Amino acid sequence: MHVSLQRAHGSHSEASGVVLSVAVDKHDLDSPCSVILPHSEIQETYRHDLAPDASITITSCGGAGGRGGWGGNGQGGGHGTDGLNATDKVSGTNGGPGGDGGNAGDGTSGANGGSGGIIKLVVKEEDLDLLVAMEHPHVQGGQGGKAGANGNPGHGGNGGRGGSAYTA
Repeated sequence: MHVSLQRAHGSHSEASGVVLSVAVDKHDLDSPCSVILPHSEIQETYRHDLAPDASITITSCGGAGGRGGWGGNGQGGGHGTDGLNATDKVSGTNGGPGGDGGNAGDGTSGANGGSGGIIKLVVKEEDLDLLVAMEHPHVQGGQGGKAGANGNPGHGGNGGRGGSAYTA
């Protein structure tokens, strides 16, 4: 972020006599910018009257991290074994129980918060006395994203079918 401070020409405050012309250029770059003055198309320019509290505060905060991904649901349990059919000598057997459902997937961690960035302050030599009114710039990283929710456990498998009855 580039910030340029200078006395505004042609205006002053009755209370303090100092009105600033402030140019702020918030541009996102992968590497530090080598250009000194605000220069992008998205720069904002406005006036700041020092009269209310006679101070200048500059802050830069990174963006919040994204939310983590949701965990997958567990897989359903396997089908139970089928029972044996009855014969003229033996009764049929019951089917076996279905398999347990699979474990739920874990949600992933949230993304890291954005970097607070770098503040470049530009003040002309004739306006250096303005730095007396300026608080130390505050740079803060963004808040990390929330973790994703865990998935649901898988449902149990169906039991096996019972053996058929013997008929003569």
